[in-house]
Amino acid sequence: MKFFINDVKTDPASITFVNKLPAELTEAELVELSRLYYAFELRMAEFEKEQGRIRILNTEEEIISDFKAIKEEKNPADRFVLVQAGSTIVGYACWIKSSWFENAAIIENIFLSEEYRGRGIGKQLVEFTVAAIREAYPGVIISIGVISSNTKAKSLYNYLGFSQLVHESYLLK
Repeated sequence: MKFFINDVKTDPASITFVNKLPAELTEAELVELSRLYYAFELRMAEFEKEQGRIRILNTEEEIISDFKAIKEEKNPADRFVLVQAGSTIVGYACWIKSSWFENAAIIENIFLSEEYRGRGIGKQLVEFTVAAIREAYPGVIISIGVISSNTKAKSLYNYLGFSQLVHESYLLK
């Protein structure tokens, strides 16, 4: 499943969304995804620091190794949606079919490079990911997590029809 955007309002370059199984990822895509995930981890570390917590970061090499391991697992429940500007991956979403609940899928991670934010691409990434999930597993309930301080993402998810669940998390130091 592919989707193309070629709209000056979004980005002058053609943006492509591609849904892939981990086994379908090329070596270059794994490295690009690892690079983006590392950027995501750095942002999460900043958030944790603001909250007075410490986040242990993996090195970029460890992350590349982890992504290669995911590819080798060949778990049919794992999927990636790549956001490409030309041949460069500028964002992604990672989603899985829940192993806990029969009728649920989880968007585990979603990230878009800073320079591509605020152009509607993130909205289209979520919409494309939801469509890919619904195509693979019709009728599933879809869950997505968000950091409490990420008001832009929360607004987007509400706008797209997600409902906020009320729950509490506990941390043991």
